[in-house]
Amino acid sequence: MTLPRTPEQNVPYMKAYYQEHKEVLLAKQCAYAKERLLGPDGDHVRNLRRLRVKQSRQRHPETWRRHNAESRARLRSEMFAAYGNDCACCGDDRVEFLTLDHINRDGAQHRRLLNKGRLRGANTRQVLFDLKRRGWPEGFRIMCMNCNWATRYGAACPHEEMYAALVSTPPCGVGDS
Repeated sequence: MTLPRTPEQNVPYMKAYYQEHKEVLLAKQCAYAKERLLGPDGDHVRNLRRLRVKQSRQRHPETWRRHNAESRARLRSEMFAAYGNDCACCGDDRVEFLTLDHINRDGAQHRRLLNKGRLRGANTRQVLFDLKRRGWPEGFRIMCMNCNWATRYGAACPHEEMYAALVSTPPCGVGDS
């Protein structure tokens, strides 16, 4: 008869077992979760998960707030790494003012698509998760809020107009006869 392991002996054994059989264990776990979510009691399981998350948020609001802030900061830093650290129009590099701009002016459509037909569109975090999942695709740029709002309805940004006026004005004395 084999004596049971002590907890001190069991931990390294279980860690080694997990590392050795990790792929199989994760596949089984994933299959079980899918079966429960897609099975006849899937709605019940989803509702239980939502309830547990809601209760956890109520019990530990500071932890959730900190986690969300850290997650948001990580996503924004990845966005800046992918699309640049300054405004594509005026060059402002203050992170507090920078935002994502849809170059083709299809931001509302993108948000609606992510929210699958619900009345309200997706939030910024959902948009950033989508872009990260797709490998930060082309068609987006970083702009400061002033430039982004100025170009919102297809108008040219005032910075571009000012720059064009400055370039077209010849320096003093040029062209005088």
